[in-house]
Amino acid sequence: MRFLLEYLEVPFEDRRYTGLEQWQQEKQAFQDNPIAQTPFLKDGDRYVFESGAIPIYLANRTNRKDLLGSTAEEQVAMA
Repeated sequence: MRFLLEYLEVPFEDRRYTGLEQWQQEKQAFQDNPIAQTPFLKDGDRYVFESGAIPIYLANRTNRKDLLGSTAEEQVAMA
């Protein structure tokens, strides 16, 4: 995700958790994150979860549909 965000020049805040205790403490700050799951992307009021869905969302959001593949075979290979 980080590489894609950098490549697309999308500003982001990178948070990393080194243990369950740290995550549980931070999780309180994510009360508006409906399922408190990582990874997630928050874009305004919208949340996108799952490591497969986030790149698709970013490609569409940044108008880089070329990153999604132009044929069904390419799209499957990229998924």
